[in-house]
Amino acid sequence: MFTTWGVYGFPKGDAPQVIHYIKDGHNGGLAINAPTTSVQDIVGKSVDKFETITWRYLKDNPMVKQSIYNKLKIMGIMIKAMVPPKWDMDKYEIEQGFPIFEMMVSSNVLKEWKSKYLKQIK
Repeated sequence: MFTTWGVYGFPKGDAPQVIHYIKDGHNGGLAINAPTTSVQDIVGKSVDKFETITWRYLKDNPMVKQSIYNKLKIMGIMIKAMVPPKWDMDKYEIEQGFPIFEMMVSSNVLKEWKSKYLKQIK
């Protein structure tokens, strides 16, 4: 996934953050008492579906329009994505001075965090 990160125009500095969120999500760290009504409580209406949000932001994007130019451009991006050099994310994190998590524990397994968090949302 992250070998093609730069091909699609994402900053390299964002990738390490995303991978840690993905790992935490796989460990269930984002699912405590989910889903919640926070959005509805704050905004006053129910949450929009993912597809609705996507179409709202992409409908005016010129890249979404079906044209020969856009199709050729996307094919070029796909070719670039198939042949990039492998990106060593661990090396990049060290070069950037990111903290190294050796014995990382997900927040959802810590009793102290659960007791404080669950008290706050009840």
